[in-house]
Amino acid sequence: MLQLRLELAEAQFTAGDYTGAGPVFRDLASDLAEAQDADTDLVWRCRRQAATRRALTDDTGEAIRQLTALMTEHHARWLLGTAGRC
Repeated sequence: MLQLRLELAEAQFTAGDYTGAGPVFRDLASDLAEAQDADTDLVWRCRRQAATRRALTDDTGEAIRQLTALMTEHHARWLLGTAGRC
C-alpha cells in the first residue's frame, strides 16, 4: 500500500499537481517513519518533496523552514556518522 501511495504522489508531482502531491508525500513520510527507521532515505525524500511542493505553490516561508530542518537533521546525522572516523 505504501508503494502505491508513493507512486501516486510521484505521478501527481510529475504532472504538476503540487497541491495534490504535497499532502500525500507528507502523510507518507509520517507513516513510513512509524513503520521503519525514521532516518531512512525514503522518509527523507518524501519530506523533501512535501517541502518542495510548498515552494512551488508559493508557500516559501514554510518551504524554507521545512527544508532548513531537513538539512539540519541531515547534517547532524552526517556528523554523528563521521565522528568515530577522525
